[in-house]
Amino acid sequence: MNSKIPIIRNQSQKPKSSWSKRILITAILFLIVLNGGAVYFIYHKSKVLADSATNAATNAQTFSGFGQGKALPAADVAGEDISPLGKYKGSIRTSYQKTDNKITVEYQTKDTPQAVLTFYKNLLAYNNDWVLEESTLDHITFSKNGSFITVSVSENKSDKITTIKIVS
Repeated sequence: MNSKIPIIRNQSQKPKSSWSKRILITAILFLIVLNGGAVYFIYHKSKVLADSATNAATNAQTFSGFGQGKALPAADVAGEDISPLGKYKGSIRTSYQKTDNKITVEYQTKDTPQAVLTFYKNLLAYNNDWVLEESTLDHITFSKNGSFITVSVSENKSDKITTIKIVS
């Protein structure tokens, strides 16, 4: 007896569409990836800010203490800068003497003697026909119409301070 029993499905139990499952899984994966990206972005930004703050604090300590040695004086002494030279960038005037025919000004800086001499050599070479008369490792002399300007530099190795002496 071969009797076939018919299978009757409940009408309320329809098979779910495979498309809705795929969309749901895709949406969940998208949200997970998006959330992971947002977490990484926040982590990365906070790390960059923390590194920047650490570097700024280190630089501030280095600048305030100049790494090693003593610090430069806080302010210029009274006096005037010699024209056309002016004051070397970042330097502090530490001495000013004026007599009838000579002006001597001294500055201190944390820059190297070579940087200072190069600055003044370039400044005078391109300024109103000054002629380079002498150039050594520790001084330069320029002349113009019988006037002379000498820039001498010396570095104190222990505190890394360069003294600039300008005589006109």
